[in-house]
Amino acid sequence: MSFETIAPTSVYSIKQKDLQYLLHFPENFPFLYYIMKRFGVHYYLKSLLSMRTKENVLIQAIFNICFLRHPDFKQLDRILTLPKEYTASRIKEYSTLSQAGFYKHLKQAYNQKLLVKSADGLQVDLEKMEELYPSTFPNKDF
Repeated sequence: MSFETIAPTSVYSIKQKDLQYLLHFPENFPFLYYIMKRFGVHYYLKSLLSMRTKENVLIQAIFNICFLRHPDFKQLDRILTLPKEYTASRIKEYSTLSQAGFYKHLKQAYNQKLLVKSADGLQVDLEKMEELYPSTFPNKDF
């Protein structure tokens, strides 16, 4: 198997039989909790994409990427810069939108100044995103 990642990543390969064996021991709970918490956050954010109208899927996808990249983004500057590796095609893959729909909504995001291209990468204006699409931001920390 080969994996392509944008950021440094740890990949764990655990067979189901081994995982079932590990679940029998309470001392392994912190390790399993850490893994399941990371999966849980990712799956929760990914599930939000299916709950959005097509007009809001791209905005939710960009929010998800920002959150997964910087979980403490509320403490950061409200303009978050994603590295150059986050290209339009990668964001399109994550959003699962059709090509025509994706580029239509991407153009709209650029026109609304939610996204700005810079030399460092794609800049996301989280303050404007929260103002225009308040349902994208969770009401509480998760």
